[in-house]
Amino acid sequence: MKTKILLAAILMISIMNLYCQIINVPDDQPTIQAGIDVATTGDTVLVAQGTYFENINYNGKAITVASHYLFDPDSANIYNTIIDGSQPVNPDYSSVVTFLTGEDTTSVLSGFTITGGTGMYLSSDDARIGGGIVCYYASAKIIHNIIEGNEVNYSNHAWGAGLASINETGYYWTVVTDNIIRDNHAIAGSGDASGGGVEIWGNARVCNNRIDDNHCISETGFCGGGGFLNVSVNNPPDTLYFYNNIVSNNTVLSNSEAALGGGVFVESSVSFISNNTIQNNQSEGLTYSIGGGIRFYNAIATLYSNTVSFNTTSSTSSNNVSLGGGVSLLYTDAYFTDNTISHNYTSSDEQADGGGVHFQYPGIIEFEGNLISDNQVSCGNFGWGAGVVCFFPTANMEFRYNEFSNNSGMGTNVFGGGLSIIDAYDNEVTIEANLFLNNTAHFGGGFNEKNCYNVLL
Repeated sequence: MKTKILLAAILMISIMNLYCQIINVPDDQPTIQAGIDVATTGDTVLVAQGTYFENINYNGKAITVASHYLFDPDSANIYNTIIDGSQPVNPDYSSVVTFLTGEDTTSVLSGFTITGGTGMYLSSDDARIGGGIVCYYASAKIIHNIIEGNEVNYSNHAWGAGLASINETGYYWTVVTDNIIRDNHAIAGSGDASGGGVEIWGNARVCNNRIDDNHCISETGFCGGGGFLNVSVNNPPDTLYFYNNIVSNNTVLSNSEAALGGGVFVESSVSFISNNTIQNNQSEGLTYSIGGGIRFYNAIATLYSNTVSFNTTSSTSSNNVSLGGGVSLLYTDAYFTDNTISHNYTSSDEQADGGGVHFQYPGIIEFEGNLISDNQVSCGNFGWGAGVVCFFPTANMEFRYNEFSNNSGMGTNVFGGGLSIIDAYDNEVTIEANLFLNNTAHFGGGFNEKNCYNVLL
């Protein structure tokens, strides 16, 4: 019986393939959009090298639009097959590639350079979104592309300069793998600027990408996720898989409010963050500068074998608070294993906390086998935890088999060079088999605690 079912499935696939066709551009159709328009489910629109000044729309079709990289994996096919969206017919629909009609991951975009887009106007939120690629109440599979030189610049909100997948309800999955996403810019006037490289609301699988040199700037609002931003929109919460990415040289700058997550910002998702390199990212805000490398809010965060290094949070005013040069977590359950968090830096003329990692109101913390080294806090007034700081934990914490080394607090009132825990009260704090080496601070070079009544050493 199983053999008959398998043979029937193979036969059905073979019959379906007979009806799928390859539409060549420009040989069969003169433009990419013309190829999409005549395509049906399962077809491939195969695009020859060249520059195509188009703003294309999948129109709900489960098709593949690809360069010849699909059959000839030479990177020249990606670099030389360019969709340039800088000449839109309608300025309110000036994303380079658009998914607006319930598409899912059976709609595939592969092997292009995507550039010149300025996004779609979203009237419901008074926002401009998705400079290079936009999915709205839809999703897609985005693989083997270069997404560069796109911008969303608007007087109110600006979201997802390289790619925006905005799903306010519904269990869509957006897949973004093996892309280079660089030099995209989200610029907001009176609103929020977020997702300089990528912004996804909903479930996401984001793997094997380079996300470099993207920026968010807001004059009067919040900034978040210079490289990447993910927000859960469902209950139970959405899931983020974020593996094997390099996230570097991204920035968030707010000239009036908070700047969060220079590299990565995650809100409310169940997130699995593994084997990434997150480096040289920066968060700079007028009031709060938080999470130079990564910022988590109200999430469940599992981090395994990541390198988080040379990220910074810094102030733009004398009253600024800088938190979490490497990683900052608020209202988040955290599971850290075998990560290297080093050479991160947080500075402020007022308060600076958590050069490496900053926890505030965390739930469960399991922190095991991590290297926390050469992180620094520099403050004008006071600071906590050059390596790791935890404020007001709401559940038990475990710190086992970690190395805290060469972390330093610079300033007259820095507490805890390696590890600092504040106001744990009766929550159990287990500190077992850790190495504290050459950490410095004004109070408690290796370990500092305040109002912790149940510490197990």
